[in-house]
Amino acid sequence: METNENENTTIQILWDAAKVVLRGKYIAIQAYLKKQEKSQIQNLTAHLQETEAEQQRHPKPSRRTEIIKIRAEI
Repeated sequence: METNENENTTIQILWDAAKVVLRGKYIAIQAYLKKQEKSQIQNLTAHLQETEAEQQRHPKPSRRTEIIKIRAEI
């Protein structure tokens, strides 16, 4: 963080500014992680639906195991 060589800049103002910057970065990271998690859940759900439909058409023990694993990940 750059500091301003102004006589009116107190340590408290710098501290408050640093907290605001860090809070903003934290919020951005949390939003990114939440978006990634939501995307992963959507992908797993779509894969689960496809696998379950295939299992109903052509049952296989290995496919049943895959369905159980996908459900555990969700």
